[in-house]
Amino acid sequence: MTSEKVEDIFSRLLTAMWLRPERALYDAHILSKVSKLITPYLESNSLEFGCLDGVPTFAMLGGVFSDGFDDYFGMTRADNVSASIEKIDTSQVQASPNDYFETFLESTALPIIATPAKSSFNFGVSHKLSHINRSERLGIYGKLWAQSLSEPLPLDEGSLGLIYAPMLFWVPERDLPSTIRELCRCSRVDGRLITTFPKEDYADHLLLSRVPNATTDWKRAIDGGSSERLCANNLGRDDLQMLFRDCGYVTEVIEEAIPIRVAQVYEIGFRAMFPVFLKMRSQLIQLKGDSLLEIKKHWISTVKDFLDPLCRESNLDERGRARTWHVLSLKKI
Repeated sequence: MTSEKVEDIFSRLLTAMWLRPERALYDAHILSKVSKLITPYLESNSLEFGCLDGVPTFAMLGGVFSDGFDDYFGMTRADNVSASIEKIDTSQVQASPNDYFETFLESTALPIIATPAKSSFNFGVSHKLSHINRSERLGIYGKLWAQSLSEPLPLDEGSLGLIYAPMLFWVPERDLPSTIRELCRCSRVDGRLITTFPKEDYADHLLLSRVPNATTDWKRAIDGGSSERLCANNLGRDDLQMLFRDCGYVTEVIEEAIPIRVAQVYEIGFRAMFPVFLKMRSQLIQLKGDSLLEIKKHWISTVKDFLDPLCRESNLDERGRARTWHVLSLKKI
């Protein structure tokens, strides 16, 4: 597998993330960097630590979603009605007022994959069962399970040649050293750990900090708590290297990803509009014919025209090209 360009990953992600295109853009920038670092080691016994729903990794590995793939299926009443007609087991539905993606209602009537991914991981783990249920559809993990990311892994010592850990920065600070040591336990000597962390100055680039008199409720509606999470474990280069060295890894490569302007687009984005978009989608489902698919294709084409230039850093101003994330390749010593 060759490393993937930002534009190509963005295009593939849009099919799945069409109602959150700013997230597709954000993810594509970091996944392009990750792709280059994991490619030499993908034939090793491998784990994705924090695989979420598998969608970003599927796109990074060259997988193409079918036009009819809809990761928002099951989030609205209209889907539940149509699902009962299709005789899908509604006991699969999970619901949470805080996370729309807790809801999962699989439909065998909806096509998922147009082109399979070019590679795969032997194992995948995430912290929610709904993530695992969604990931199982994509065919990029040999074995999947859910557990707290701070808990010990059910894997043998020295068994893994590659660990890709996109959610390591999410682990609470107090648990971070022990979690990294657990990954190191599972790594073989010379095994690689590929991971990502927001840079130490991430908070300095946030646009909402420049609206100091706005209410907390308004800011939370726009931001959804995302910035708070992205500033929890944002460490400098030296601190990161020291942390991993103390836990058994030596740093081989540190690159940077996600330009400031892209991070700011993601910060504002369509997050606050998501419930409205879901309601619109729900009403389209109830129309006859292929109304939803036709509008989705038009939406994606239009969004792509507007956001494609942000896939290329040469289109950004000098300050806007400065990057907000570290991408690390580490080797067990």
